[in-house]
Amino acid sequence: MYQTIGFIGTGNMGSAIAKAAAKSGQAETILLANRTPAKAAALAAELPGGTLSTNEEIARTAKLIFLGVKPQMMQLVLDPLEPILRKREDRFILVTMAAGLTCDRIQDMVDLDCPVIRIMPNIPSAIGAGVVQYCGQLVTVEELDAFAALIAPAGLVDPVPESLMDAASAVSGCGPAFAYLFIEALADGGVACGLPRDKAVSYAAQMLEGAARMVLENGKHPGALKDAVCSPGGTTIQGVRTLEERGFRAGTENLPAILGMAAALDDAVAHMAENSAYVASLRDALIEKLSAIPHAALNGDRGRRLPGNVNFCFEGIEGESLLLLLDDRGICASSGSACTSGSLDPSHVLLSIGRPHEVAHGSLRLSLCEENTEADIDAILKAVPEIVTYLRNMSPLWKDKVSGKRAFVL
Repeated sequence: MYQTIGFIGTGNMGSAIAKAAAKSGQAETILLANRTPAKAAALAAELPGGTLSTNEEIARTAKLIFLGVKPQMMQLVLDPLEPILRKREDRFILVTMAAGLTCDRIQDMVDLDCPVIRIMPNIPSAIGAGVVQYCGQLVTVEELDAFAALIAPAGLVDPVPESLMDAASAVSGCGPAFAYLFIEALADGGVACGLPRDKAVSYAAQMLEGAARMVLENGKHPGALKDAVCSPGGTTIQGVRTLEERGFRAGTENLPAILGMAAALDDAVAHMAENSAYVASLRDALIEKLSAIPHAALNGDRGRRLPGNVNFCFEGIEGESLLLLLDDRGICASSGSACTSGSLDPSHVLLSIGRPHEVAHGSLRLSLCEENTEADIDAILKAVPEIVTYLRNMSPLWKDKVSGKRAFVL
């Protein structure tokens, strides 16, 4: 079904899947492109049917187009290929292996309702001992079955619903790094007890392979297999107890937090433009009204600033006093960055942009986000002028400025 396939990106994952596809013998031509052509050429020399190609040629001719591209680079790679793909009259399938990018997202990026297969390979796929989860959108059952057969030499090729792809990636995609760390740590322990390094690594790796095969072949729960090794009062149960006390299990089980972070990042990226515009409108409302306070100055350029950043100096007051009184009204703010939160000195950034020491002491920084409301802005705009006036009325320095004994700076 897939006589001509193409790989855009021949890094670790792209190369591993290309090698698996070559071993299956089902693809006559394997087109390979990489931003470093020499890398693709070297791989092409290894693979039956391997041919050095370009992104554009692959987009024009390949039945399966593997996107071995990092998530943050995907849009840059797809943009110039969109017109080429749009002109195609034959059926083609995009195959993404980028973490966190759904089938829908790939279609949005290329601006086409084309078939997409999403895969999550891991690094042992390079030696045929990997795990590759896959799902598809606008892809037929026959196409998915043929695809699974094509990459079967990579190892376990398993269909999962797209809703579980991130969880699967956390287990088998990230898992090899955890396993390598465990092997290294176990080998370090062996070396500390006198074993040569090569033997310690070999023993640890073979042990992990054998233990994994037992889990896969005899069907027993890993906990039951662990208990079979732990004799009462023996050395193994003492090691298990130490691992538990040192947080070994906690370090490998926090999948909800991993997936929660992934979901939060997906949501943030999806709504970034909308949220930024909304937060900027709140920011601009604050800047406009706070600028009307006498002897106040906005720090930084009015237009070229982060959507949620508002930073002012108010002459004649102490910033810390302003923060305390704002806190009494339920308004959280700061007078500088978090890295100087324990210091009473004025912001070194404000001093560097030319604010006098006494003015920099009266700074206020407000950080906004999409969860802030217009009611929040109204509360700030009511509180700040009142508190600034209150503090100035108590300040001998301000009275000297008003009387003309001292000059205003702002």
